[in-house]
Amino acid sequence: MFNLINRLFEGLSDIAKAVMIILIADTLLGYHSEEGWTGLLELVCGHYGFEAEEEGVVIFVGVVPVVIDVLFKYWIFIGLNKISPGAVVTIKQIDTH
Repeated sequence: MFNLINRLFEGLSDIAKAVMIILIADTLLGYHSEEGWTGLLELVCGHYGFEAEEEGVVIFVGVVPVVIDVLFKYWIFIGLNKISPGAVVTIKQIDTH
């Protein structure tokens, strides 16, 4: 599955790669995503028969997206730079505006 995603990603232009990366990052890690993470956690807990406690939800929502954001930025500036340097340049230019 990872190879399929990698092949699809490599087939895109640098601009398309940058837009896709920003769209995914903003959807999962943007400022508006707190309700999404809370809903996801409550849905998963409800599916397995657990009740999501308020303190646990707050800690989860405060820690998990930050960790994912750090790993994502590491991947952009280290891993993506090797795969597609043009996409990294485009992302840096978009972030400055």
